Amino acid sequence: MDEQLPPEALTPASAPVLYRLHLARLVAELDRVTVGMRPGINRLLTGIETYWDACFSRRDVLRAMTAATAGDRATQAAMRRQGRAFVYLLRSELIGMGCTDAGVRAWELLGRVRKVAVLERRHGRIGTEARAEVLRWASELGQPLRLSGLPPSRYARLRQAANPALRAA
Repeated sequence: MDEQLPPEALTPASAPVLYRLHLARLVAELDRVTVGMRPGINRLLTGIETYWDACFSRRDVLRAMTAATAGDRATQAAMRRQGRAFVYLLRSELIGMGCTDAGVRAWELLGRVRKVAVLERRHGRIGTEARAEVLRWASELGQPLRLSGLPPSRYARLRQAANPALRAA
């Protein structure tokens, strides 16, 4: 996103272009944090958290994009189509985890992840419990985990429970 452009300067015509730039930066961040990681649960959870953190850090501009395109269904649909590439990223991770219905689950996971990002943008704070719920659900897609005893408000502990390698880190 062009950090020099004030959010109030966004128009329905400029919003899709800036959204495409946001997605490109997000993909670059995902590549940076997951480079060298093997496909599977650890990379999936890391990617989801990176997505949330990037959306949260850019919430003012994303909020302005939403406002600029309010009521413009064609522009909103075009922007949603731009984000479909994430379904393919999620699907490949789910396949690597052994998820038998990865195509369907990828769409469902993207919907859950987006919902958390939107709620955080609206409320201006990190939704720790909402994140934990999505991470728990995502963790169970490929390999059932025993997560009882973990408080839902501690998604960091959830990640550690799902990823023994993180315990040593």
